[in-house]
Amino acid sequence: MRCRSRVGYPIARRPSPCSMVQTASAAGLLTSLNSATYAVSKHAAIAFAEMPLWAALFGWLFYREPLRGRMLIALAFGASGVALLMVPSFRDYADAPLGFVLGLTGGAGWALGTIVLKRGSVAVSASVLTGWQLLITALPCSIGAAWFGDWQWFVPSTQSLIVIAYITVVPILIGNVCWIAIVGLLPTQVAGLSAIAVPMVAMVSGALMHGEPLGLTQWLAMACTALALGLLLVKRSGASH
Repeated sequence: MRCRSRVGYPIARRPSPCSMVQTASAAGLLTSLNSATYAVSKHAAIAFAEMPLWAALFGWLFYREPLRGRMLIALAFGASGVALLMVPSFRDYADAPLGFVLGLTGGAGWALGTIVLKRGSVAVSASVLTGWQLLITALPCSIGAAWFGDWQWFVPSTQSLIVIAYITVVPILIGNVCWIAIVGLLPTQVAGLSAIAVPMVAMVSGALMHGEPLGLTQWLAMACTALALGLLLVKRSGASH
């Protein structure tokens, strides 16, 4: 028995093969979150923010999605913003190579999952798909926790429990449901390009919470990001009229 969800996907009681492939998106998100433990917050976010470039590349390679005009200019601004933050940080990446690799892998996994979600016949609602993602990715995450953990019993602090609850509810649960809905409404390249705002949020949050530097380069990168998103928003606003 199936019915339509509010985001346009029919609800299924069992996961389809396509929905299982789409767990690459959840794995990418979890990998990127883990990368932040090995690098400064904005550096991990910068590597992860290459997701729209991966999405554009995968869309062109696998589905021959055209790259032209305003989209190319927006991608160029987005890539420039990422480059402005990445080039001065190569020394930091050398000190934390695993964080950089995990960030890149997370961005690629998220992009691949987005492509599959957009192009495949994913016969589940946003909330059901998010649940299956978390269930399927729980196995490798549990194995990794057992492998890398020291097996020393401890009671998490109140702050740790609050952070864990926040990450579980806001970025993973609510964020996944919102993202799946966005992908259903927008073209893949447009939806993917919104991810370049991730390092901007990370920079501002890092400056406010950890005292990380926020100078001219960071402001220029945020300006490039605003221009990239503005090009797409103005186009869609004009098209709606």
